[in-house]
Amino acid sequence: MSEEPRYRVVLESFDAGRELELVVLLSKLSGKPFDQIRPHLGNLPWKLASSMPESKARKLASQLEKEGAVVRLEQVEGQSGGSGAAGRQPPAAGGGGFRPPAPLGLGRRLRWALRIAFGTKLTQIGLILITGLASLIGSLVTGLLTGGAMLSVMPAMGEGGTPPDPAAMLQAMTSPGFLAAIAIQLVVMMLIWGLYQAALLRLAPEYFRQGGRPPFGRLLRGAFARVPDLLSTAAIVFLPLAALPLLALMFVDPDAPERTALAVGGGFLVSMVLTFALFLVMPVAANEPVGPVRALVRGWRLASGYRWRFLGHVIVLLLLMLGVMMLATLGVGAVASLAAQVDLVLAAIVGPLAYFAEVLLLLFMATAFPVLATLFYLEARARHEGACFDWREVPADDWPTCDVGDEPPGRGIRAWGELLLVNGAILGLIYLATPLVEQRLGELAVQFQALMPDQPASSKAGQGRHEQSTVVPGLDVEQGSGTGARTLTLPTGPRFGDGTLSIRRDLFFSDEKDPRLWVRLRADGLFPGMKPGAIPGKAVQVRIREARARNGRNLYNAASQFERNTFFHELQWMHDGKSLTALRTVHLLPGVKQADDIVLIKGELVMEGSDIGRMTVPFALRDDQPVRFELEAGRIRPAGDRPPGSGQMSEAKTRSAPLPKDPNEAAYALYQQGRYRESIRMLDRIIADDPKNSWAWYTRAWAYWKLGDRDKAYADVAMACDLGYEEACSLKRQ
Repeated sequence: MSEEPRYRVVLESFDAGRELELVVLLSKLSGKPFDQIRPHLGNLPWKLASSMPESKARKLASQLEKEGAVVRLEQVEGQSGGSGAAGRQPPAAGGGGFRPPAPLGLGRRLRWALRIAFGTKLTQIGLILITGLASLIGSLVTGLLTGGAMLSVMPAMGEGGTPPDPAAMLQAMTSPGFLAAIAIQLVVMMLIWGLYQAALLRLAPEYFRQGGRPPFGRLLRGAFARVPDLLSTAAIVFLPLAALPLLALMFVDPDAPERTALAVGGGFLVSMVLTFALFLVMPVAANEPVGPVRALVRGWRLASGYRWRFLGHVIVLLLLMLGVMMLATLGVGAVASLAAQVDLVLAAIVGPLAYFAEVLLLLFMATAFPVLATLFYLEARARHEGACFDWREVPADDWPTCDVGDEPPGRGIRAWGELLLVNGAILGLIYLATPLVEQRLGELAVQFQALMPDQPASSKAGQGRHEQSTVVPGLDVEQGSGTGARTLTLPTGPRFGDGTLSIRRDLFFSDEKDPRLWVRLRADGLFPGMKPGAIPGKAVQVRIREARARNGRNLYNAASQFERNTFFHELQWMHDGKSLTALRTVHLLPGVKQADDIVLIKGELVMEGSDIGRMTVPFALRDDQPVRFELEAGRIRPAGDRPPGSGQMSEAKTRSAPLPKDPNEAAYALYQQGRYRESIRMLDRIIADDPKNSWAWYTRAWAYWKLGDRDKAYADVAMACDLGYEEACSLKRQ
């Protein structure tokens, strides 16, 4: 397929009476200031373009001729393709082969990086002002588009008095308007960050092209054209690298500290190595319209031979920056001290100004890092690809220069489409991976908790990878029967003391869409020596089953997002000066307007501790009558069940509880009542009849443990594990 012929555009002469109009046109076409155009008009002929397609060349000549210029077009033989493409080959010198320029060296690279960073101070300040203004405008527009959804969270924090109602806060924070506001704000900040980084990564070539501080408008336009490619490249490169340490969590094992250290350290090391190995990817994306995938490939290839040198340069620059920061801090302190000795008012003015100057100094020093990366990128192009540049100044005298034509524009709508596609795919992967990460973090929390030295031996022995409960059906009893339903579980959480726990109804909040009321709990002596903030939320949880109206209708809104989320079943304790109190918000069906509509609230208290295991106690609140429970020696019962004058629960009453007919349930009931020897005798018969009953072996192990017979407990745990009981295997590994 034949390509369009290419032409040089040469300015031969011009009408002196129309010089000003010609200068204006040339400045507009080239993006260069007037003072850089006029010197060329005194040294004609002037080659305006070395290679342009015929259509563009004739269009340019027509524009110039309208302003009184005389233009000559010369066809270029043996050249095709777009002007200004990356990797343009320089003309051979004297007919010989291409000789790459010498490396710049450590000293020259750092000098150029600092020179450009400090030579573009006004440009950087302009970038900060522009991006800051864009952030402010973006926040205002976001607020208008979402109806002030972000501001609506503030009133929700104070709703319901003190403490704030967490359900009301979450309802405001999960509203569609608030989520839309957060999403829009994140997009705006991402675009602003991309514009700022693209401008910094383009500072060096623009500085060399102009021979000094580049025009702000040209720099900003070029940076904006590269924003979508830069953001897409950053997402492809750095988000997976940031995920490597999270992937290392899959190999963490508290029982194997060597493997854990290797996994975590290895993930971090691989992430850092790949970051430095791909250090030229971002400069490529900021300076070439090649797309994220090609930027990744080009950045990897261009970095060949420069990676270790770049690391060394970064270390030297970091040390230099640290030294400057220390000297600047000492200088600011000295200036403030001298000003304070002269006049306090003067010190109040000079001190902040000196601190502001120090911040600007550090900002200019930090700009040297992206400039340094771009210098390596330009040097790699000159040495690896033989690229030449149309600059007024070059980093070294042996760098080739040539006319490369106009810089190619950005990729337009295609780049923005790729940005949406790439980031959408990454967000989807994060969404899919989040449950796995949360599950693994939960497993690790249980494992590490088992290794905490302040827990008793029984607590450590009873913790495994997965916390599971062995629940025997039919043991739940109604309030007032003298005992609550208790399940054998892996003990975790705080150690409970002997005390009382009361629960009663509290304030009612009338809300047309989400009426709710508070259930208030009060604990005396349950958490000895613990501050409210140190009590885990899972120590006491409140589960609501129903909220009955006078007409028998259940008004409890079990479908509410707050009731479905078990996080809101957990209690956050406060100190009211005498006792510990906590609140549980109960969400009701829309339309409930009066607190008197609710006559009965039923639910369960779930208590979890290192000494009591996991205990579930049903309760029923009738009208405004509170319910009180007593916890003593690891057992809980409604207050008033203890015989008058008795210091402990009556043994006869405890033993009088009827046992279930099923042998397994009967053995477990005996274990619950603390009758461990009787439970063991019944479990012996169960095992004799069915030696493969792994649950019986496991439960007998717990009974032996309670009696202090560790050897028999370990033996039964091993047998239960051999029979496939998962909890027993977890105990065995511990």
